[in-house]
Amino acid sequence: MLIMFVAQFRYPAVQRYIHDITGEMGDHLDSITSTLSMFIEIGMLSEFMKFYLFLNIYIFFLLQVFQPFASRKNTALPTC
Repeated sequence: MLIMFVAQFRYPAVQRYIHDITGEMGDHLDSITSTLSMFIEIGMLSEFMKFYLFLNIYIFFLLQVFQPFASRKNTALPTC
């Protein structure tokens, strides 16, 4: 695609424009890179956090289910 514009790259104004816009594009690419790396770190961390959230909810559920049996004296927990 750039082959069509090769003749225009000889003009100093076009070269200066390309040089200036390249710096701006570099800044935007750096911003995108840092945002993506932060997203990846948080995304991976959230999978870790989801597992432990599920584990905590599961333990809470078990405590709520077996709490009435544990509060009775001399009563064994039901077996499956």
